[in-house]
Amino acid sequence: MTINTFYVKPVVCHCCVRIIKEEMEKNKINLVHIAAGDVTLAYDENAFNETEIENLFNKNGFQVIKNQEKIFVDKIKKTVTDLIQYAENKNAGFIENLVEKLDCSFSYLSSIFAKYEDLSLDEFIEKHKIEKAKYYLKSGELSVCEIAHTLEYPYSTDFEKIFYKYSGTKVSDFIKNPKISNQLLVDI
Repeated sequence: MTINTFYVKPVVCHCCVRIIKEEMEKNKINLVHIAAGDVTLAYDENAFNETEIENLFNKNGFQVIKNQEKIFVDKIKKTVTDLIQYAENKNAGFIENLVEKLDCSFSYLSSIFAKYEDLSLDEFIEKHKIEKAKYYLKSGELSVCEIAHTLEYPYSTDFEKIFYKYSGTKVSDFIKNPKISNQLLVDI
């Protein structure tokens, strides 16, 4: 029996986990552990090789990543997403938390991110913040000033400018018509 860990993306929700579990059960492969893209499997190497397992992931819309830098970029993305998702629970600033969690300078994180992505780390962060802001605006949980503060914009006018830049609509228009489409976070 071989035990191997594959780094798989995008594993972003419970549905992804369920799909992987079902596929592995169907092929009689033991799922040892799955979390944030790390999928550890126990399998008979006489029945499956790594390429065949990669093909099982691929046919279900997942991609196995082998490049360590790309794996780290995905870790940056996951950390950014988590920090913004739970923005109201922060102790320090967003960037400080990101740097602390990943134990790297922001300039290093930005440079490695830019190497593999079509947008900068700052743009990635802003897009996620705007999607979180859309959630807050739709739910009515917070005022525009509270959203700006929660997402670390110094003034609500700064937040409104960034909101317009990344969503293409004014905050006031979005509040009137919240059916303006959201972007799936996995697509950012």
